[in-house]
Formats: sequence, C-alpha cells, structure tokens
Amino acid sequence: MLKTAKMEKEIVSKWVVEYGDDLYSWAFYKTSSRETAQDLIQETFLSAFKSYKKFKHESQPKTWLFKILNNKIIDYYRKSAKSLKGVELKDEEAHERMVTKPLWTKVHRFLNLTKVSST
Repeated sequence: MLKTAKMEKEIVSKWVVEYGDDLYSWAFYKTSSRETAQDLIQETFLSAFKSYKKFKHESQPKTWLFKILNNKIIDYYRKSAKSLKGVELKDEEAHERMVTKPLWTKVHRFLNLTKVSST
C-alpha cells in the first residue's frame, strides 16, 4: 500500500473512533432506525475514505463528515419514497428487518482498525 494511502486510511480510521458516535446519534435521530443509522454511517465513512483527497481542510473533519452524512440521509429518504410507492408500510418494515444487517463492524473491518499501527 502506498504511504499516502496508508496515511489516509489511518486518518479516516481515527475519525471513525473520534466522530462515529456523534454521527450515529444524528443518523439515528433522523431515521429512528438503528440498522439504517449504521448503514448510513458505513456509507459516510466509505465515502470519506474514497474522497479524502477532495477534503480541502477548510473546515473541521467533523463538519465535512456531517455534510456527507446529511447527503446520505437525503438520498436514503429519496430512495425510500420511491420504493414505498404501491407498497404497504407493514410489508416494507418486514422487508427491512429481513435484509438489513448491522454494518458498523464492517466499517472497522474495511479500515482494518485493529491492524493500523500508530507509528
């Protein structure tokens, strides 16, 4: 792995630890669903990792992450509105329980938090 890519990975890994709970609280507040909040947090950190080079450091990392998260929440509700057309709510809730898996640990696994050294 290239040195800069490793450094970016370490930085985003630190953000997961430092800002993850605040982001999760906001996502849960906006969605009222633990599973959806976890999914949105995973997507947020993956997007941050993939687009780290675009982060201009003009704002705090937390501000940037919240902006990404808010966009993910908006996208979630747009997709939900489209998928609910013609579907009864009880069927949608059953479907969500069946297919949604807790993904918080996948964020950690993806970033290999346990393997990132603090050198």
